[in-house]
Amino acid sequence: METQVERFDKSRADTRLAIPWDEPDTMMAVATKWASVLSKVIKAQHMASNINGKEYVEVDGWELALTLAHISPMPRSAVTAVRDDDGNIVAYEAIIDLIDEEGRKCGGGYATCSMDSFPTRGRKGYDRDRAAQSTAQTWALSKAARLKLGFVIRLAGYEATPAHEILGQTGEDGSPKDERLITEPQQRRLYAIMREAGLSDDAVKAYMAENFQIDTSAALNREQYDQLCEWIQAK
Repeated sequence: METQVERFDKSRADTRLAIPWDEPDTMMAVATKWASVLSKVIKAQHMASNINGKEYVEVDGWELALTLAHISPMPRSAVTAVRDDDGNIVAYEAIIDLIDEEGRKCGGGYATCSMDSFPTRGRKGYDRDRAAQSTAQTWALSKAARLKLGFVIRLAGYEATPAHEILGQTGEDGSPKDERLITEPQQRRLYAIMREAGLSDDAVKAYMAENFQIDTSAALNREQYDQLCEWIQAK
């Protein structure tokens, strides 16, 4: 039976779930209680990415954790451009403050998104700037939530590092590296372009073995998938 998850309404939040930060024993009991809730919702709503066999929570899951803790993320100011010595924009930076129910600042996070980070890939002009601006704010929110509630995410059974920090790691050549494995629809598309190009399974397997040290398309990550598709389509 499919799990049914009720949409969370902050106006009906149970104040008993607010974490009593000054009472360690009670704090852990409460945190453990709603970590169980978090775990179910994150799984049911696909708010985490499996990367190299580990589960990393996406920004939606971090926002949910903040909501359960009765904490609101607020941008400190507009996203700011970072320029090099020649005046060219090389990145955007954002700062998020965490505000509790009493209106007090209780944490925060800072993040930058460079113009060559993976979310801007393939974009040009204003679209590229907008992607970097939005990403900087999203990453700052995730980082603020991790600094405040990383231990709760761990109690829920997930890694305490936000998903974007893992997806943003780079390979040896400095290019963005995405370790998530390809999906079944992507595998079907791969077979379709193989047939269209007239390539045999053996030829593709030989390419994967030589370039990625794998022998099945199911083991391709998304970076490798893109590279393989480009190679096939160039034939």
